[in-house]
Amino acid sequence: MKHLYILLFTALSVGLSNGQEVMVNGGFESWDDASTPTGYSKAENTAQESTEVYSGTYSAKHTGGTKDIAQTVTIDGGQTYTISLWYKVEAGTGDGSDARIWSNWKAGGSNLSDDAASLKGPNNSYLDNNNNAWTNYSVTLTAPATADALYFEVRTYSGAVVYWDDFSVVKEAVANPSLAISSPSDDAFIAGTDVDIAIAVQNFDVDAVGSGDGHIHYSLDGGSTVMKYDTNPISLTNLSYGEHTLTAELVDGNHASLDPAVTTSVTFTTYKQQTLPFVEEFDYPDGELSSADNWTVFSGTGYDIGVVSGKAEVKHAAGSGKDLFVSLPNVNGSIYYSFDLAVIDPGTGPIGGGDYEYFAILKDDEYNYRARIDVVAPTATGDFTLGLSTKNSSADLNWTSDLTYGQSYRVTVMYDQDSNIAKLWVDASTESDTSITGTDENDPGTSITQFALRQSTSSVNETIQIDNLKIGETFDSTTLSDRLEESSSNFRLYPNPVSGNVVNIISNNIDVFEVDVFSLSGKLIISNISNDGQINISNLKSGVYLINIESSYGNTTKKLIVN
Repeated sequence: MKHLYILLFTALSVGLSNGQEVMVNGGFESWDDASTPTGYSKAENTAQESTEVYSGTYSAKHTGGTKDIAQTVTIDGGQTYTISLWYKVEAGTGDGSDARIWSNWKAGGSNLSDDAASLKGPNNSYLDNNNNAWTNYSVTLTAPATADALYFEVRTYSGAVVYWDDFSVVKEAVANPSLAISSPSDDAFIAGTDVDIAIAVQNFDVDAVGSGDGHIHYSLDGGSTVMKYDTNPISLTNLSYGEHTLTAELVDGNHASLDPAVTTSVTFTTYKQQTLPFVEEFDYPDGELSSADNWTVFSGTGYDIGVVSGKAEVKHAAGSGKDLFVSLPNVNGSIYYSFDLAVIDPGTGPIGGGDYEYFAILKDDEYNYRARIDVVAPTATGDFTLGLSTKNSSADLNWTSDLTYGQSYRVTVMYDQDSNIAKLWVDASTESDTSITGTDENDPGTSITQFALRQSTSSVNETIQIDNLKIGETFDSTTLSDRLEESSSNFRLYPNPVSGNVVNIISNNIDVFEVDVFSLSGKLIISNISNDGQINISNLKSGVYLINIESSYGNTTKKLIVN
């Protein structure tokens, strides 16, 4: 059954009357020419229409292909606006995903994510074609305190013809008490464990009990209620890393809710700020990577990136997998990331030709992805190879040779933030070894603040194992390999992974080593003293172990992989 969706959402409790229209030519009654409605910054595939109209003389006939009609409207932050439009999908066109509002608040030229579910709605989805009848979509929202404009845009998609009419953005009069959180913005990511919540109150005198109109109640993550008798920022300290939600409400002097209730909330995520060089060995118990402090979910709500036997497993599978980032400091010039990679045999043969699902990226605080790599179809008889893209979602070019399922490779990627170009090495020991270079995009490049692992649905839905991640400002700072692993205590294990019966402890100093080998669960497997720097591992089964090495020159714990 088709439904008429008219979504009404208000972030504040306000009185609405004597509204002021702030949009220009919303009824499409004025045209510069037959394809250009007056006052619009974009009008793609648009034609003046005089027969199929909702009101007045004209409407806009819009032929799809992801085409837009848009206008930027000046607004006042913290004020309430009713945003409305009428549309009709022409019968016999489209597939049910035909029309959409695609708008956002703006501050100083930058897009804000507040109210995305309504401004790209309803519920962040397509408009219902409603049996090809004229239909209204209307939403009442309070602009973020920092907003100075509304970018109003509608879209018509491929195969559809949509008639648009009576666009409207009305500034409503504010009379009743209102409460808003002006900072941070909803769904913000914040470095560290301390957060200040800035609040704005209108038409309500916040003061101590017995004076003023009342005060504020707030709670964090559903915890106990805190009473607040001023409008100074709420200072939250020593938060755990991860997602938090603060809710606030105006109450009267007896701690009772107003009628109607005046509430607001904000959800934000705190994350750990890293330094360079950054090293991640994934030495966590088997489970979800997002539970580690180093990693933060920035997209997706389904299955997590897993940790299995001391390695991260990035899965391309059906559903909405979580994407995780590590926060990086702002640095100049180039950034390198490197890790050991193995693709598990999916049992369906080589990777298919249409598979362009990048899994490792550098990015900024938004969604500008750079230096992407993906698993792509082999060029000859191998199982797969790697694709590299400086900026685009599909590979600019592929690695020079095919790779094999189950085999470990050391992958190194560089991104030059100034020249906006990426480079890829596989099993390189020096920067002068064979590499491939992505497209030289327009300068300057993107200022990188995060490394991320990404999951999605691909044609084969392969699983990618990643270990010994290292991120730095030079090639040499990322040459940590699972074949020759250096420790901060000047110890090395070689070979690693090991397939034979002996692993060697390599040190700058000749010494006697006390060696303890543990399972990942903490069980002691081997304990002995080595005079020659060798460890007999003939009794170890395949798996991942922790080796604790002690000598007079220091001690360290290293991970050993036994094949």
